[in-house]
Amino acid sequence: MKKVWIAVVAASMTLSVTMQAFAGSWQQDPTRPANDNGVSNWRYQNDDGSFTTGCWAWIDGNLDGVAESYRFDDAGWMYASTNIDGYDVNGDGAWVSNGQVMTQGVWTPVNQPETPAVYSNQQTSEWLQDSRGRQYKNAKGELVTGWKKIDGNQYYFDGNGYALTGFQQAEGQDYYFTQTGELVKKTFHSVEEGVYYVIDKKEHYVVDVVSELDWKEYKKDLDTDSVELPDKSDQNQDGDAQEESEGSNLTDKEAYKKIIKLKSRYPEGKKWTNDNSHRSGYRIGYGCAGFAFLVQDEVFGEQAKKYQYDTFEWDSLRVGDHLRIYNSIGGEHSVIVLTIEDDFITICEGNYNSSIHWGRKMTMDELEDVFIYRETCYDE
Repeated sequence: MKKVWIAVVAASMTLSVTMQAFAGSWQQDPTRPANDNGVSNWRYQNDDGSFTTGCWAWIDGNLDGVAESYRFDDAGWMYASTNIDGYDVNGDGAWVSNGQVMTQGVWTPVNQPETPAVYSNQQTSEWLQDSRGRQYKNAKGELVTGWKKIDGNQYYFDGNGYALTGFQQAEGQDYYFTQTGELVKKTFHSVEEGVYYVIDKKEHYVVDVVSELDWKEYKKDLDTDSVELPDKSDQNQDGDAQEESEGSNLTDKEAYKKIIKLKSRYPEGKKWTNDNSHRSGYRIGYGCAGFAFLVQDEVFGEQAKKYQYDTFEWDSLRVGDHLRIYNSIGGEHSVIVLTIEDDFITICEGNYNSSIHWGRKMTMDELEDVFIYRETCYDE
């Protein structure tokens, strides 16, 4: 790969990650793949012989006083043609926004500042584990308590920040949580305990606990409008899916797995423009809408033709939802929800710079500003 340095005058934009100005030289390892899952075979060696690692760095490769921003992994390899920390980098590894390479003025032999600019490191949310259980630290560094939706799953954290597991009471109501803390949302059979946990279809609290001996008679009078009966694909005593569900019964994890399988057929950067289309039932989508229809058809099958419109509610978002939003030039754009975090989602999309793109992030505020409508294939 030939490194190309392009100076573009752009509006100043500050990344809330570690950003430093470095001096040194680019080094390439031709024995490595040129671009392996977003990581290139280029590193940047500093004047002291060390390599830049685990950070963003402003680098002025041609010493013209204008630096571009690059992201390096913990081993020092530069990211390229990918999205990292929510920002896009091009084939040369430079940070780009709206197709422009972002730049910053740096010291030159004629113009040296006293110290290079260094910005604070970005905190990220993360799971913590100890002998007592699992905790979740948000992007502010605080332990979460109470109800929290993480990656499409609902959790309840006690006053010490530990996720509840098993049959527990939260805020005066009985619930059942898996061994890793996910709220169980369907009636299920606990073989180990020899009982059925009857769970409300809408609010997901435990309605009743019924022994195996009484279950046959009990379910005759069960109100299936409010409680969903278990079947062969329902959850076991640990709340884990025994078989993959279909259509509107998919969990967010199952939907995610199905979407990610498409990545081998529709990889990052694959050309996808308004010349590409997909028919779903009676309607045809072109460009970004076509890709959104295709994903939902692949993931939800016939249920995709029974989609429902909905308004913007962050807690109602599901993996696989089709969101129609305004783009940066005033037009409209379609995206598919890939993951749901505390205050942002990741998406996959077609016709993004005329290609398929995976993993772009949108914060809650950004989505609320550009939201038009939501199409979901789940039974709300």
